[in-house]
Amino acid sequence: GLGYNELLTAGEACINGVAPSDARLFSFELEPLLSRSFLSWIQGTPVDFAKLYSDVLERVGKELRVDSAAVVDWLRKSYELGTWQLRGAFPTDADGVLGVTCLLYDSFSKKMSPELWSEEILKNTFVEFCDRNCLFTTYAATGSLKRALKATGFKLIKRPGFAGRRESTLAIRIDN
Repeated sequence: GLGYNELLTAGEACINGVAPSDARLFSFELEPLLSRSFLSWIQGTPVDFAKLYSDVLERVGKELRVDSAAVVDWLRKSYELGTWQLRGAFPTDADGVLGVTCLLYDSFSKKMSPELWSEEILKNTFVEFCDRNCLFTTYAATGSLKRALKATGFKLIKRPGFAGRRESTLAIRIDN
């Protein structure tokens, strides 16, 4: 759920000296409870999922060799500035999201959310939301996903899977 990608993104931003005011981060979460819980935790309020969030943060800090407090601070400041927006369901709540340069597509599975994994929806997502220069990654590696990426100008990069999966998907589109 919500939190993994945000913490990793904030960690990378800290490492690369990207100020919260210089980035735009959009998070989509179907379950309002998860959004409220993660945001409350970022703001220092005790929540039910605090142990899970703290464990993920600790791993991000170790893996990226970044100060965990700086990661949380980056997200808190981004939220306060409005450069990180917590939104509802994707793509329903994606109005105004244009020119995305990095898309971390973590939309359950084709079995759980088939409406987010059809070739047509994926093509529309890549055309409507993604910049001509864009990095895309997801844990999934379906045929419809690969076809949609290729059809919209992305180049696939072979990548092993994780958590028991054979492969995952990494793709890049660069406007020459």
